[in-house]
Amino acid sequence: MWELFLFIIALVLILMRRMSIPLLIIFGFYNSFTFTGAAGSEFLFVHNYVDVANVLMAIMLLTLMLVRHHNPIKQLKTVKRGAVIFVVFFVIAAIVDIWINHDKIGSVARVFRMWVPIGMVFCVGYFKPIEIKKLVEYIVALSVLLSALIIFQQLTSIEILSLYKVNEFSSRSPIPWILSLFVVLLLLNDYYKSPWKKWLSIGIILLNILMSGSRSLSIAYFLVILVSFLFSGRFSYRKLAGISVLFIAIVILFSTDNILSRRMEEAADERSNIASGKVEGTFSMRMLMLYERMDYIDRKLQYQVLGIGFIQEKDFPSSVFIIGLRSSWDGPVSQVDSGDIAWSPLFLRFGYVGTALLVLFFYIPLIRMYWKRRKNKLFFSIAFYLFVNLMLISFTYSYIYEGSFFLLPILLSVFIPIYDEDYRLMNIRVVPQPTSENVALIDNSYDS
Repeated sequence: MWELFLFIIALVLILMRRMSIPLLIIFGFYNSFTFTGAAGSEFLFVHNYVDVANVLMAIMLLTLMLVRHHNPIKQLKTVKRGAVIFVVFFVIAAIVDIWINHDKIGSVARVFRMWVPIGMVFCVGYFKPIEIKKLVEYIVALSVLLSALIIFQQLTSIEILSLYKVNEFSSRSPIPWILSLFVVLLLLNDYYKSPWKKWLSIGIILLNILMSGSRSLSIAYFLVILVSFLFSGRFSYRKLAGISVLFIAIVILFSTDNILSRRMEEAADERSNIASGKVEGTFSMRMLMLYERMDYIDRKLQYQVLGIGFIQEKDFPSSVFIIGLRSSWDGPVSQVDSGDIAWSPLFLRFGYVGTALLVLFFYIPLIRMYWKRRKNKLFFSIAFYLFVNLMLISFTYSYIYEGSFFLLPILLSVFIPIYDEDYRLMNIRVVPQPTSENVALIDNSYDS
């Protein structure tokens, strides 16, 4: 019922040419598993929430094509080339999969729908910067609200939403959606000018992370806080004090008995398990799961180049892999789309070559595009967010395996022409005239 309500709201606002809230709703559908613990619904008919998001996005883009002029973003040229390379690879792999592996066209379509969002790289020029600015505001507010709600549910045992839990049989709380990491980076870089509003919001999200007991996310959040302190302008005693407080907080946290310190102790025990081939912890399980999948891929050149294809979980033999997440408490191990680590499904679906094409020609150019403009704190935030997900979180969660992960980084590129033009004008000592579209997120006072 709720998805129909949101769909109608988004549709009406799209027809009214107000795109910020519909974009937020699309993000919600893409991240439905985080909010509802389910990937689909049987309301009216059986459907996947990703399909709902794709339909809304298609309607939005068709509407914009009819009523607006496209403003190409030339700075996206390299990223667009990478998207084309990956799509060409996908088409070749699909043809081989259907022709040689005899997989169904429907199986190809089910995997393809996960990667539809990267097509936004060719359409982002239809959006106004003010619309993306409002979207960021909504994402910040929703991220803080979601973490506050999770904390409330955990402390009171009153369930308001069926939020996805890491483990139904433990006391660990649900984790916030992945965009909360970007929000913390943005907050640390003075998105809110009010200190109490800034640190209250960060504190709520961090408390949610600590209560979840997620080791990788906790490390990622502490890392982005530390790096943000180091990159936030010149040295000052305030910065030194902030780093000292962070260090003391970490020492206290890991020297006391709490869920996160216990999880870190488990991690130390797991290092020896990985070397001996034992599976006695989540990280060792992930590494051995990755090794098991890679060993399977290495048996056939076609798998190394193109992956095993787009076969669905129900059609794949259920006893090929013995390590992985279970579909239910006593169910079989998920063979293909086990989502505990991004590299397992990436290597299985796209092989080593396809995964390399995605990372080298699309993901890394996206990071580089923003890192070149890291003097602006918004661009620094999104670049570091992408980097941390690639180098750290991808080994414990499968976020980068989904095309929707790239949607926000692509949309934020609408600010790049504004920033580049303002930077050029400053270099020739001409003060740019402010407009409603280049104030707030992309103004020169927001630079370090």
